[in-house]
Amino acid sequence: MVITRQSGVSPYAFRLIPKPREIEMPNAYGLLVEQDSVRYGCDKQLCRYSGGQITVFGPKAGLPSSQWKGIQRAGNGDLWAQGRSEVVRLPRGGTRFEIPESPFGSLGATGVLSKDSGVRIIVGTTDGLAIWEGDSWKSVGRESGLRGCVYRVLQDREGSLWIGLLGRGLVRWLGYREWEAFTAESGLDTDTVCETLPLPDGTVWAATEAGLLSGSEGAWYLEVTEAATTK
Repeated sequence: MVITRQSGVSPYAFRLIPKPREIEMPNAYGLLVEQDSVRYGCDKQLCRYSGGQITVFGPKAGLPSSQWKGIQRAGNGDLWAQGRSEVVRLPRGGTRFEIPESPFGSLGATGVLSKDSGVRIIVGTTDGLAIWEGDSWKSVGRESGLRGCVYRVLQDREGSLWIGLLGRGLVRWLGYREWEAFTAESGLDTDTVCETLPLPDGTVWAATEAGLLSGSEGAWYLEVTEAATTK
């Protein structure tokens, strides 16, 4: 439905855009409004409305059949769309959608596709977040202190992420892309850490009440590779 302002008795005019002939049902889902076009989920395919014309993207464009409820344009120009359990990408300037390998088969893409101020796409899962970093997904969940099923994410102008959880309220992630926290759930033997020593090669030494641990700093976790206990 397109709504425009007008003069006269009624301040608005309503115009229904008919469904394309090749679309079975007139259902509409996610919506992305850009400068010269509107993209939306149309039944089980993806449509682009531009210049009064509708272009349908379906299996011939590499797009699986699904209800496309989330559509976002990343900072690098790639177009992303989220279906009921799939997340697909149309590279900038490309004509065919790709399905990046993802953790959604086991976790499920439960939320609505979001993005940060950079090029990263963020998807809520049944156990935290999945963030597209470069060419792969990074998981943020219980090991980072985020518990629960994520529905929606919004980055504010200060850089913090606001995370909406299903049935568990709202969480603010301070220090996004700047700070990380490591606990026993991240791989440490204990939450009591006396001192840490990061080395140039990425190794991190941690002196804890359980001994001296050596690990490698990952995206959201500290993977312990060896430990020496003391009495």
